[in-house]
Amino acid sequence: MGRVYKRPPLIEALCEFHFDPNSPWDVTIFGDYYHHVRDEFPEKRQLPQMEMALEKREGGVISEVRDRGVRMQFLRPDRSALVQLAPHLLVVNQLRPYASWEMFKMLIQARLNDYQSVTDAMPLGQVVLRYINLFECSAEAFSVGAVFNASEFLPDRLMQSGAPFFTLDAIWRAFLHKAGNAPGCITSSGADYGYYGEQQAGSDRCPT
Repeated sequence: MGRVYKRPPLIEALCEFHFDPNSPWDVTIFGDYYHHVRDEFPEKRQLPQMEMALEKREGGVISEVRDRGVRMQFLRPDRSALVQLAPHLLVVNQLRPYASWEMFKMLIQARLNDYQSVTDAMPLGQVVLRYINLFECSAEAFSVGAVFNASEFLPDRLMQSGAPFFTLDAIWRAFLHKAGNAPGCITSSGADYGYYGEQQAGSDRCPT
């Protein structure tokens, strides 16, 4: 059994499955998928998806807002977990409380099985696994070393940074936000771990 924290810093874990964008997609998949998950995730929420495109032209930069369709969210009544569905995308989110990797893995596998049952197992492209942590302490007492242990898996620039900081690389994102300089102000420090895996072309097998 892993270490148990009095105040676990993990605020969210999520697993994203990106499927072949050239695979057939039908809007009826939203309803078919909800039929599978509605007992555990009865609440529905519809979100528009927009993207900003910038194009450099003579005389300046032209911006354009593009409609990318709809993303559906299916939530547990207690808001401890949700499933997100969009064309060629499935996201499984576990919020607080996070019990264990074994429990989260079971949730991921069950929701992926539901997806594959209504989409004829479209080819899998990229899999993203992320763990998002949030640490809080008084601003005057904060130091990077007090929050993060030095490790070969952490960027050197993170351990050498003062506050505030933001770092980004292939598997690590971290930030520090200071609410103010007065004694007792809260410093929020976030650690976002991500694993990005590319599935072999033509494979529809879920990596475990």
